[in-house]
Amino acid sequence: MSSTDWVAFTRRVGAALAQQRRSRGLSQQQVGEAIGVEPETVSRMETGVISPSLKRLHQLAEVLDCPVEALLGSASAHPHDLINRLSEHLAPLSERERSFVIQQSVSLAAWLGVSRVRVQDASDAASTDAGFSGRRTRKTRDEDGPLP
Repeated sequence: MSSTDWVAFTRRVGAALAQQRRSRGLSQQQVGEAIGVEPETVSRMETGVISPSLKRLHQLAEVLDCPVEALLGSASAHPHDLINRLSEHLAPLSERERSFVIQQSVSLAAWLGVSRVRVQDASDAASTDAGFSGRRTRKTRDEDGPLP
C-alpha cells in the first residue's frame, strides 16, 4: 500500500470512527475517558492524523458497541468490503426493491464503463489528430447528457 493509499485509508477509518461515535451520541471527551486517552487523541484519530493501534481499535469498538469491522470495513475500498456494505443497505428492502436496486446498479455500472471508454477514446483520438487541433472526434460523457 502506497503512503497516499495509507493516508486515505486512515482518514476513512477516522471518518467511520467519528460516525459511530456521533450515532451513539458520545463526545470525544467521553470516548477518550473510556479508552484512557485525551479528547485531542480521539480527534486526531477521527481526522486521520494518527491511526489507532489494533488494541485501540478493539477498545473503541467495545466503547462504541460495534464490531471492529464497522470501523475498518467501512473504510476499505476492497470490492468484498464494498459488497458487504451494499448488502447491509439492501437487507431491509423487499425482494422487489432489492431487484430494482440491483438492476439500476448494473445499468449504471455499464453506463459508467462505456462512458469511461468513450472519454479515453476521445482523448486518444484528439492526441493523434494531425496538427493536434484539439477537436473531439467522439462524444464524451459530458456530451452524452445527464445520468439516465
